[in-house]
Amino acid sequence: GPVQSGTSGTVVTMSGDGTHTLATRAVDLVDDMSSWRVQQIRIDTSAPTNTTNAGSTGWSGTVRTVQVNATEPLDASGVARVEWELDGVPGSSTTVPAAVPVVGDGQHVLRTRAVDAVGNTSSWQTDNIWIDTVTPSDHTSAPSGWQTAALTVTLDGSDAHSGVAQINYVLDGTLGSGTDGSTVTISADGEHELLTQVVDGAGHASAWKRHEIRIDRTAPVNQTPQGSGAWRAS
Repeated sequence: GPVQSGTSGTVVTMSGDGTHTLATRAVDLVDDMSSWRVQQIRIDTSAPTNTTNAGSTGWSGTVRTVQVNATEPLDASGVARVEWELDGVPGSSTTVPAAVPVVGDGQHVLRTRAVDAVGNTSSWQTDNIWIDTVTPSDHTSAPSGWQTAALTVTLDGSDAHSGVAQINYVLDGTLGSGTDGSTVTISADGEHELLTQVVDGAGHASAWKRHEIRIDRTAPVNQTPQGSGAWRAS
């Protein structure tokens, strides 16, 4: 900007983020002047940006690694570090991006924030990370003996973490699906094959489970010939 003047002790205030140039010189009462002294003054009042992306918010079927990251404008002081808390345990890295492994089945909470070179901090960012590496269990059962009425089979599964998303079944070659607790009814006479498979919220599927179902609702036919009612000698 233009040359300005003031008495010794005058305060010069600079504002605005970025790099500023301040040139000063002293002038005495007979206009003798010192040479100009040039100073670079850098101001950064803005918080860095936390660019950590924890990925999908749903259940993950494998161990997750989150890349914590942050940015600052080119004319700012720069990112000093990224801080985090994983399930309450603190950590930090002066190198960004940095890998934070999230291991163990269950629900995890990752909090991150960015810190720049002059101490400005972003607000904390909270990400929920859910991991389920365990295959669900199929508890569906059906009696193996002959049934004299239509049979209703209840689809039954369990999962310790992400829960049962659906239960697939194949009845005599026809594919279907239902929720945990839904039913499949078999009513036609004969021998039937029912296959069931449980799928959890993380996409894991149990092995197909086979059930043999036999139904006979029809009474037998008595084909014994009816003889004469007369007396016989033998």
